[in-house]
Amino acid sequence: AALGAGPVFTLNPAALGAGPVFTLNPDAAWIGPNPLGLLARAWRPEEMDALLVCVPPEGVRGRSGPGDFGLDAAGRITRGGPFVYGGAQILRTDGLSDLGETAFSLNLAWDRMARAGRLFGAVYPGTWCDIGTPEGLRLAERLLEGSDV
Repeated sequence: AALGAGPVFTLNPAALGAGPVFTLNPDAAWIGPNPLGLLARAWRPEEMDALLVCVPPEGVRGRSGPGDFGLDAAGRITRGGPFVYGGAQILRTDGLSDLGETAFSLNLAWDRMARAGRLFGAVYPGTWCDIGTPEGLRLAERLLEGSDV
């Protein structure tokens, strides 16, 4: 199956165990609060299948183009909008095996969760930098030099 654009998740139920997991993209730098702490404090398992760090445009560095998501008043995610996926999430894994693949784009799971009203975003109050390119890495290094991290 084609993985398409976006983050790819590899499902290994034996390694994951029961319960939700944190996932991080390796090509992101956060300057500000720990994004995992933000997610842990906002996680509501009774109503969420995933909670994604969403960065408002003013906090985005090293990335051009439109945002990924919008957020409603309750924090539910919709496609399109100004927020950029910040590369960190809490994800329930119990329904992922229904996708029929062991490696898949997270967009498949997110779309299903959004249709069910169970995909949420937590707004990141700091700066996020895409370090997936040499230019982005240099930018992040400059940002980190000026920060107390």
